[in-house]
Order: sequence, then C-alpha cells, then structure tokens
Amino acid sequence: VGYATSRSLREDKVAPAVRHGVNVVIWSFAHLDRDEHDAPIVRPTFDVDAVRETKARLEKEGLRPANLVAFGGWNGPHPDTRSTGAEWFDCWRAWNAEHGDVFDGIDIDYEGHDDA
Repeated sequence: VGYATSRSLREDKVAPAVRHGVNVVIWSFAHLDRDEHDAPIVRPTFDVDAVRETKARLEKEGLRPANLVAFGGWNGPHPDTRSTGAEWFDCWRAWNAEHGDVFDGIDIDYEGHDDA
C-alpha cells in the first residue's frame, strides 16, 4: 500500500513503486464539500487527469493496482452532516463516474484537527 499526492505524480514516484510491488495506491486527499449552490461535491487536492494517465500507463505494462481515493487526513474537513452517508457516497460515485471510474474505492481517513 502506498499513499500518493500530486507531488508523487510530478516526481513520477507512483509508477516505479507499483513496478516494485505496491498493489494498492491511495490518492490523498479529497474532501466532501458543498458547491456555491450548497450541493454536495468532491474536491480533490490532486490532479485526477494525471491519476488517470498514470493508471493507463501502468495498465499498458500489465500492472493493475487498486486505486483508492482518501478522504480526510489531519486537519481535513469532515463531511457536512446535512447530507447522509448514503448521499455522500452517491456524490462520490457520480463524481468517480464523471472521471471515468478511475478509482476502485475509497479510504476514510478522518483524523483530528488542530483547531478543534
């Protein structure tokens, strides 16, 4: 298992790690948020297009690690409770479909907050 960020993509660290045996890549982080109309949305902190390109490149080599998106992290915002867990999941599923189902699942990584 390896966590990856936009920096990991810029420095091309993900593909070599997968070639050396990493079979689960967890992309950090995304946040469950609300848009300007108060609708639930997913806000990634990484470049989803670059994730898709890395995934495609690895698949051409016959490498198919599981790709998860991590929500949360230290100081990361927690989901707004005006939406249910099922509504947030539907939001993520629709967002993932809009991006070509690049992710195989999610990693819930909600942690503490320095301002709590």
